Amino acid sequence: SGMSHEDLEELPREYLEASWTMEKVFEELQATDLKRVLEATKEHYHIIQKFVILGDLDGLLEEFGDWLGRTPPLPAHLLRFMAHLVLFYRSLGMQLKEEVCVDVLKAYISLLVKEKQVELIAFYVSHLPADMGVTQ
Repeated sequence: SGMSHEDLEELPREYLEASWTMEKVFEELQATDLKRVLEATKEHYHIIQKFVILGDLDGLLEEFGDWLGRTPPLPAHLLRFMAHLVLFYRSLGMQLKEEVCVDVLKAYISLLVKEKQVELIAFYVSHLPADMGVTQ
């Protein structure tokens, strides 16, 4: 990266002595006085990033459930990302809260219907429970 060993500064002693867990790092970020950092901790993609890093899929899906219930509706790009993240974790065989997964997929399918993206709908419907796919 172009930096030589001499360009690096020593870390402060209190940093070296602290036992930093990933949870502690996120707690520190949320406790900051810096307005921009605090705002970033509340942005959808940063929240998703936090739960993915912590491996807290239950917390992530709980957050997804909360977001789906809010108005105004979520942006299309975020709904698409949420749907694909759910499908990705399912493909890995991860245990996820099924009800929230279905709600995320249904919300994205509704968006595709609204935007008349008919060529994409069947793929996402195929990931719904069998009894639900026909009624959508």
